[in-house]
Amino acid sequence: MLIGQRPALLDRAGGLKPVTQLNFASDCAWSSRGVLVTEYGVGLAGLTTRLELLTDAGETVWSAVVAGESGVTADPLSARVAYVDGDTAVERDAVSGTELRRVAGVRAARYDGDGGLVVVSPSGEVRWLPS
Repeated sequence: MLIGQRPALLDRAGGLKPVTQLNFASDCAWSSRGVLVTEYGVGLAGLTTRLELLTDAGETVWSAVVAGESGVTADPLSARVAYVDGDTAVERDAVSGTELRRVAGVRAARYDGDGGLVVVSPSGEVRWLPS
């Protein structure tokens, strides 16, 4: 994944596939079956994050716009991705885009490398959530 202006997926042979759904890519996170890409923006309503869940081929599986700056993470061992929307972590299936779970009271989330989702509350409490 090449982020910045004119984002693109870079394959192992060096070929580029433009991600035409976004003008700019701010961040991305790869699961074993797809990538969650963000585009941060500022409008009349303030800071927003556009989220695009893409297949390895660059096709959109799911998309949304959320208020504020949303952090993204993905499990490299499975088809799970997650993002933070306000104070809630939302986990989705990277193949179908289906919502898998919501966890309230979360400021940040990351996968731990073994399939678990680690979440941090606004007060700094850390919790490990099983897959």
